[in-house]
Formats: sequence, structure tokens, C-alpha cells
Amino acid sequence: MIWKNPFLIRQAEKIDTVDSFLQMFSAEALTFLNEQSFNTIQFIRSSPGAGKTTVFKAMQPNVLSALQSEIEYTKDFFNIAAKNRLIEGGEVKLLSCIISCAKNYDLIDEIYRNGRRQQLLFALLNVRIVVLMLKSILVIINKQDIDSLDTITFRDYPEECTPILDKPLNGYELYNWAQLEERKICRYLDAFSDEPIKELSLPYTTLFFAKLFEPHNILFNKKTFLHHSLIIFDDMQKLTKHQRVLLIKTLFTMRPNLGVWIGERLEALSESEIINSDATIGREYGEPINLEKYWQSKGKNNYKKILQNIADRRTKLYSDDVGKFENCLENNIDYKKYEEKLQNIIQSIKHKIEEDSSFGKKYLNLFNHIEDAYTNNYKKALAYMVLDISYKRDILNGQLFFWENSFAKEKYEEFYKEHKNVAVYYLSIRAKLPYYYGFDIVKNISSYNIEQFLAFSGVIFEQYVAKSIVRSKGKHNLRISPAEQEQCIKQTAMQKYNEILRKFKYGKNIQNLFNNLSHKFQQTRDKGTNPYAGGAATGIAITKNNLKELTKSQYKVLEKIISDCISSNYFDKRIITHSGQEWIVLYYNRWLCVYYNLPLSYGGWIRETISNLNLFLQLEESENEQNNLPIKTSV
Repeated sequence: MIWKNPFLIRQAEKIDTVDSFLQMFSAEALTFLNEQSFNTIQFIRSSPGAGKTTVFKAMQPNVLSALQSEIEYTKDFFNIAAKNRLIEGGEVKLLSCIISCAKNYDLIDEIYRNGRRQQLLFALLNVRIVVLMLKSILVIINKQDIDSLDTITFRDYPEECTPILDKPLNGYELYNWAQLEERKICRYLDAFSDEPIKELSLPYTTLFFAKLFEPHNILFNKKTFLHHSLIIFDDMQKLTKHQRVLLIKTLFTMRPNLGVWIGERLEALSESEIINSDATIGREYGEPINLEKYWQSKGKNNYKKILQNIADRRTKLYSDDVGKFENCLENNIDYKKYEEKLQNIIQSIKHKIEEDSSFGKKYLNLFNHIEDAYTNNYKKALAYMVLDISYKRDILNGQLFFWENSFAKEKYEEFYKEHKNVAVYYLSIRAKLPYYYGFDIVKNISSYNIEQFLAFSGVIFEQYVAKSIVRSKGKHNLRISPAEQEQCIKQTAMQKYNEILRKFKYGKNIQNLFNNLSHKFQQTRDKGTNPYAGGAATGIAITKNNLKELTKSQYKVLEKIISDCISSNYFDKRIITHSGQEWIVLYYNRWLCVYYNLPLSYGGWIRETISNLNLFLQLEESENEQNNLPIKTSV
């Protein structure tokens, strides 16, 4: 048991022990692995919080060495590792290291403007690969003293090492050399150091030391002992554009016989590359993995299984007594609290239809059927809400019915099944019932981002923890009610909305864009006719031809904003063909749907143009009001 809320520990690097990491980690996140993953150059991209760094940490020898088939929380991970020959016979067979590119390498390009900047970049990366890989070897051979590296030798040294090393070195000698070399390079870069640098040459023009750590080339007591080697470059977006392109070209030119994973946020790409899916760097070398898109391709059910695993693991880490995260949630609404509102809605719909001598006649025969079929006011209100959808459609289409009993019960029942879920949404808006509650809703709101899931589930679990502390002396229902869940979820969505101003240069423009789009989405909802999947539009579609307008100078800010929204997972980009044209559809991240009281379904989008979107960047909510365009909140 841990005392703090385990859902609030969101970044893998902040989990202090291997055992804690394994207790929180879901092996389902590694389903994209195969043996080829450790013998190729693989781009792994995502928006912040999709689980990229967590996957990288799982590949480290100290984590792999802790796997046991008998332990419940490592069993699945053990099986995946064994299948891919990362462990074998109780020994770790994958040598790996993580090179963080968030180490101010970009400053090298700011200080130097000649070939020296390339030499310094490769010099630091080479010596750090050596140091980190040798440290990982110590873990694999189960030694702690650096002296033990004298049992490590190499079959061959790359030819490029000749100008640097006088003779082949064993692991211990190489480690000491690399540490000394790194200190020399750092002193050279340190503008505040007056110490002279002696015997520092920089013949580094490539990542040749990576070749040294190919698995067949490393010997322990004169024997090979590894199946795979893997070098992970994390946060590649932190490099300058020049450094990133140089490093990628170098790696593909070298093609070392080991795995190289390039982890980067989508922001590493240019605005054009982010928006236009056909222009992705690295495509010619194999399809990059975008983690959010990968989870989507695996199917909603598989992704939900991952989230359930993560939530249950963290719940158990807090207390075994709770069992599963779902046990913290109450899924039944006490409709007695809403009796008056529900009754008013029923009477309002009935009165409206009864007073309409043209359109209303079609539905009068169903009143008695609904009154007899349902005694519960909520179910009765839901049935009338379904009826209201059909009635409003008739008015919209101008279809007049001059005969009674034209809507047969059987036909109504079919219509009810088809539109019930949307009626639940419409009724929740109109009667102010909780709508965003339950474990499935929390999963849907995550929008295929694990950190986002932890943010929403963590706030709810915090509420549960608070209740359990306050009521620990008596027997009380500790479950979080639907209303409390929705309050937590909406509070978190509001925090995310407010963060936009802090996170982005054009944060206010982004908020303006969302406010104006949401006004149009709410208009589709407020028709009450279920015109789109889920009851309202939650996305926009732009033709590929119109998208080319973004290259014009007057739309540069809009291009940047759309790019930022995609790379930050505010927009879920999809490519479709409709009416003989290619469209880019940008769906809202589901937390935006929560913020604007929109449904969580996909499929509903409205057509937009670049010129309109550009106008929305500047149009404030007050200007909407001046134009008589208030954002509605009722059906």
C-alpha cells in the first residue's frame, strides 16, 4: 500500500523503484513488439502522455531483470519478453540504453555555425552511448563494480575508432576513456571554465560507436551473451531541425545491426507534415508508429482493456481492499431527485404535440402506449424524448400527416432502439442529469492517451480516497456518485482548457477557435433531431484542395495553430473520402466534448473552410453575442 494517490504518478521517470513501475505497468502496451523491432530503425511518435517514455523504460535491463513468471503483476510482461527473446533462461538478453535529447544539445547549434557543431554533437552522443551501454551491461551480468567490466571485450572495433583509440580496450578501459572524453568535451563547451583543454581532438563525423555494441560483437568472458541491442533516442523533438535531420540521415546511412528507436513528439515534424499525413519524415524507411493511432487500430475494446489493467493495478497499489477501480464508482443515478424536472419535460413534449394539429396527430396514439409501458418517470421521459426526435424531424422535413395512428407501435419501438442513446444525451442536457460518469465514459474521454486517462481517473480516485479517510470509522457507501464523477471530470476538462493559454503562443486564438466551432456543434445538437452520430457534430472536415490554402502567408498563424492542436492531441486527425473528394476530418479530443457538453461519439462532422477557420481565431465570444449567436446549452 502507498499513501499517496497512485493515479497522480503519471510520468514513468517519476516512478522511483522498478517494483513500483512494474506494478503500474500494463504489458498490453507492448503488443506492437516483434523481434524485428530490435533490428531496425523505428520512429515512435505521440502527443505528450501517450505512453512513449513508459514503453522505453520497460526495455531497460534493470526492469527486464526483475520479471518473473510466477509474480502476478509481471507474468504478462514476462511472456512478451520471453516471446521476443529479451529474456531467456533467467537472463536478460537485450542490451539497451536511453539517450535523452533533452540535454541542451540544441545549444551547440546556437554557439557554433560550422563543421564543429556536427563534431561536438556526435562526440557527445558517441561517448554517452558508450557509458550508458556499459552501465547496462553491468546490470545484465549482475555486477555493480565498474572494475567488473574488464570481463567485457569486443570482437571488432569500427575503423572510425582508429584515430581516437591507440589500441582495442576492454569494457573497463573503454568506460574510463569515455568518461574522461565526456568531461573534456563538456569543459570545452563550458563558457565559464578557464581550464585549458589538452589532447582533445574531435574526429567524430558519425555514430560509429553504436556499431561496437551490436549484439554479436560483445563478449562476456570471451563468449557472446546477447540476442539484441537497442539504442533509444528519446525526445528527439528537442534537437534543432538541423541536428534532427543530420542524426536521422546518419543512422539510415550507417544502418547498424541493432535496433534504434527514435522517440519524438509530433511537434518534431513541420506544420505541413503534421497536417498532411502523406508527408511524414521517415516514411520511405518504414511506417512510423503513432501511439494514439496504433491504439485506435487495435480497436476500442483492446485499448479499454489496457486502461482497465492500468487502473486496477494502481488501485491495488493503494489498497488491496478496494480490488478494482470500478468498485470506487456508483453507476446508478437517483432519479427521484429529478422527478419534477422529468415530469415538466414530459408535459412540455406532450403539450407541444397535442397543440400541433398538423404534425402532432401522427403521435397522439403513442401517448397511452408510453404511459402504460413505463411507470418510471425517467424511462417515460426518455420515451417521450425519442418521440420528440421524430416529431422535430417531421417539422424540419415539412412532412404533414392528416391521419391518426400513422406511427405504429412496432415502428416506434424500432425507432426507439435506434435513437435511445441520443435521447439519453438530450435528456441529460435538458434535465441537467449526470451524463459523463462511469468507467466506460472515463475510458472514452482518454482519447487514446494514457496520461489523459490518469488525469481524469486520478481526480475521481482522489475523491474516493478523501471519502475513505473521512468515513473510515463507520460503514458508509464510499462509491463516488454519478454527479460527483461528472463534477470531477468537468473540473479536469476546465483545467485543461485553461492550460491552453499557458502552453501555447497563440493560446487565446486556439480558445477562440474552439469556442466558435463548439457554438456550431451545439447548434447541430439543439435542433433535437439527432442529425449526427451521437446527437451532435464533434468535428470539422476540410477538403484536401482547400487545405492547400494554408500555404498562403495570411494563414501562417492558422497553420501553426492547427498543427499545434493535432500534435497536442486536441484534434484527432483522420483522412476520409466523401462525395468523390478527399477530406481531412479533425475530431475534438473527447475532453473538449466534455467541456462544451457535447456527446462522445465519432462520426458527426461539419464542413469548414480555411477562410472561416481563420476568422474564428479572432472572433470573441462577445462578438458571437453581438451577432445574436449565443452558445446554447439546452435541447
